Amino acid sequence: MDEGQDDDEGDQGELPLQGRVPEEIEVRRHRPARGDEQGERGQRPVAEAPGDRPHSLSIPVTAERRHDRDAEDQLAADEEGHRQHVKEKDSLPEIVSAHRRAGYCGKMPTVSAFRIVVLASGSGTNLQAILDRLHGGGEVEVVGVGSDKPGARALERARAAAVETAVFPASEFEDRAARDAALGDWIEALGAGLVVLAGYMQLLGAAFVERFRNRIVNVHPALLPSFPGLDAIGQALEAGVETTGVTVHFVDEGVDTGPTILQRELTVPAGRDRDELERAIHALEHELYPEAIRMIARGLVRIDAADQRVVIVDE
Repeated sequence: MDEGQDDDEGDQGELPLQGRVPEEIEVRRHRPARGDEQGERGQRPVAEAPGDRPHSLSIPVTAERRHDRDAEDQLAADEEGHRQHVKEKDSLPEIVSAHRRAGYCGKMPTVSAFRIVVLASGSGTNLQAILDRLHGGGEVEVVGVGSDKPGARALERARAAAVETAVFPASEFEDRAARDAALGDWIEALGAGLVVLAGYMQLLGAAFVERFRNRIVNVHPALLPSFPGLDAIGQALEAGVETTGVTVHFVDEGVDTGPTILQRELTVPAGRDRDELERAIHALEHELYPEAIRMIARGLVRIDAADQRVVIVDE
């Protein structure tokens, strides 16, 4: 594992296959007629649990049929057959069945958001991009922001968004293992499905990585495996490359060696101005990192069972 880059230049990486957000299900049903006991204005019908009330089929019966025994028997058989057909076809979850019986029309709401924790040591510009693009939209929820620095600007950004914060200064723990254990306990207590490193400047021990195996991601300001570690932008300029870019990857025990999730290239400015390149890199990070997290939340990212170094993205 490696230390992160200052001001959101990345840190470490490897990630999960969790967080599949249930797809919205559209359910259509006619509204009850005016005056119906459950359809009167101002009253919300109480949904019945599956099996509480049989499905019904309304079939008009003429006077002649009422006097025709054979027709009545056929009608009863048809109705029973319809009930059985509906019973066999009705495989929607219980919540959908309840809404259907209550006369609900429209799209089912998302059951719950995918919960993430962000770790940051600096200004938190990548955190802000995640808050702006993902948080509160119903799909992804930032449930905590942790830092090793009490004065980190990232903590202020989290508080402004009403997100819980916690600080784990290295000086307050006996060693890294103790700090990582406390950090891990906090993350698990929040029920987070993903740990997002956004300029976190502390090394994470092997025990922490194992505890959250395939549940930690990082963004790095280079096209890995090129220029891993600190000052990737400076490394790229010194190497004289014409293109560089951004990588989002899973975190493992190495230095920026986890499997790659997404990469995107950009051209090094003609004048090779470092400030200009840094601005371009950060802008790309702010676009690519939320995109990768959203894909994970939707369950589109998985590690190849045959090769743990390969990430498969279902699009």
